[in-house]
Amino acid sequence: MKNRFINILILFAAVTLCISCDDDTDDVSFITTYPDFEIQGGTYLSIVSGNSYEDAGAIATEGENQLEVTSSGSVDSDTPGLYTITYTATNSDGYDGSAQRVIAVTEEDVSSEDLSGPYLSGSRSVNYEQRASGLYYGENLWADSNGVSGYFLHTEGSTILVPQQDSPFGAYTGSGTINGDGTISLRFEIIEGGNAGAVLSRTLTKQ
Repeated sequence: MKNRFINILILFAAVTLCISCDDDTDDVSFITTYPDFEIQGGTYLSIVSGNSYEDAGAIATEGENQLEVTSSGSVDSDTPGLYTITYTATNSDGYDGSAQRVIAVTEEDVSSEDLSGPYLSGSRSVNYEQRASGLYYGENLWADSNGVSGYFLHTEGSTILVPQQDSPFGAYTGSGTINGDGTISLRFEIIEGGNAGAVLSRTLTKQ
């Protein structure tokens, strides 16, 4: 009877210790340092069609330690458009991080033209930022209440290209023209999803 009582005490102590161990790990979190990227040669680049493109790569670090970087994506330097190279690295805890380079290919050298700045479309004011020669970005590219951000390219002369991009309303593409009266015309067409076929046309006056 005494031995049985002792065995029960030992079992109780073991269970209590196990529960205590589980409680010690409840709500325990840790801090991980995600890869930090340095894109060599710039995040935004522009080249003229026909010129070769050689990617300069990226360096990824975790604290003071350099990480192995893999890249994906390609650039067709003979075809005007927008291209991305994605760099990926994994930290010591197994967590991935990534960064992207955006490359614009224009039909001709358009570096002498700057389309950046504020524009007015009806009563709505929008702003386009130049990221590289011929490459422009707008937080509200469509110049309306939808707030869709994206890029357009000044590829040559008076020609604007809106490369295919994603939006909450579906993938879209488009085109545009630089007019001689201080305005630009942009046309967007949704090409995928439930809104496929919808077209938005804008005439924007530079302020």
